Amino acid sequence: APALANVVAIAGLGWFMLSGRQDVQDVGLWDSTMIWVLAGSATLSIVVQALVLIPALRRIGFRYRPVWGFRGYGLGGASKMATWAFGAVAVGQVAFLLVTTPVLTGAAFDAERAGAPAAGLTSYGFAFLIFMLPHSIITVSLVTAIFTRLSGNAQDGDTEAVAADLRQGMRMPAVVLFPGTAAMV
Repeated sequence: APALANVVAIAGLGWFMLSGRQDVQDVGLWDSTMIWVLAGSATLSIVVQALVLIPALRRIGFRYRPVWGFRGYGLGGASKMATWAFGAVAVGQVAFLLVTTPVLTGAAFDAERAGAPAAGLTSYGFAFLIFMLPHSIITVSLVTAIFTRLSGNAQDGDTEAVAADLRQGMRMPAVVLFPGTAAMV
């Protein structure tokens, strides 16, 4: 499902390459067609990802029935984990806003005043996206595939199998990500 979603999203981005548009770099010059294609392909990729799961869910006997309320579902432990995860995201965002953004913006202004070229916040954003691309395509797809087996082994209390799955989940992406990172550097 995630791989198919990536294919749809990439097809949407491929439209930009095949359309022969010269004004793709400056988002301020985009027309409504370009915006609709990007938004539509991103949305369609998520819809396709959800729809492709429906036959598999039906095969295992899953039927969607809304359940109102949260008590008795074991969300207490998950909420503690989610609190730490949201906290980590909040700390990262605060650090980005209070440290990274002022430093990069200030460095770009200082370099401009000195008449030197400088890479600022936009360059950092592009570099970060390029850095995260292999992770988002490779790691997320592979770990998503391993997660169900890992969860089943955890539910069965098989800690050795959980550890083996976890090792495999870290090793498989590393085989591709380490050389890819070295090539990008």
